[in-house]
Amino acid sequence: MSPPALFSTPKPGYDANSDMDEATVMPRLPDWLSNLFKPQRDPQLHQARALLSAIDAGGMPLNPARINEIARNFGLEVSGKAPVSDTIRRIRAAVGRASA
Repeated sequence: MSPPALFSTPKPGYDANSDMDEATVMPRLPDWLSNLFKPQRDPQLHQARALLSAIDAGGMPLNPARINEIARNFGLEVSGKAPVSDTIRRIRAAVGRASA
C-alpha cells in the first residue's frame, strides 16, 4: 500500500488560475488596496464610543467597575475612588482626542 499523498491531485479540467484573470482581479484591486491602507478599528475606541452613546441616549451606568475598566482599556489611569461622572468626562475627552 502506498503512503497517502500530501497534496491531492486536481480534478480533470480544473485550472487553478481560471479565477485570476485580469477581468476578475482588476475591478477588485482598488477596493483591496484601500482596505489595505485603511486604519484598523480600535476596539477600545469603539467600546468607549458605545458607552458614551448609551449615556447620551439617556442610559445610566450601573456598574462603576465596568466604566473604570473601559477607561483603563482606553489608556486612562483611574482611581477606584474616582466618581463615575469624572471618569466619564475623562473618557469623553480621550475619545475627542482620538477622533481628532
